[in-house]
Amino acid sequence: MKEQSLLHIVLIYLAVINVVTFFMYGVDKWKARKSKWRIREIALLGLAVLGGSIGAWLGMKVWHHKTQHKGGVRDVDNIVEGTSSSMVFLPLSLFNLH
Repeated sequence: MKEQSLLHIVLIYLAVINVVTFFMYGVDKWKARKSKWRIREIALLGLAVLGGSIGAWLGMKVWHHKTQHKGGVRDVDNIVEGTSSSMVFLPLSLFNLH
């Protein structure tokens, strides 16, 4: 597989997982307002770990989701930092860009 096509697949995956994560945070916030069954926090954080950290961070900001709970904010902040670091160093090692 060509390096460019692998990079293309990774970028599409990241775009999709971030959009899904963003809307999942919105759905959970809507369910909270309607007193309905909620999405488990571990599922939301799991989406962030799987590459949707930017979507999770944006979802928290846009939907005001769990912004009053410092634990949840710190969890997402830590995941964003970790995945940001991975996004820098992983391409360097995969594509010999160092």
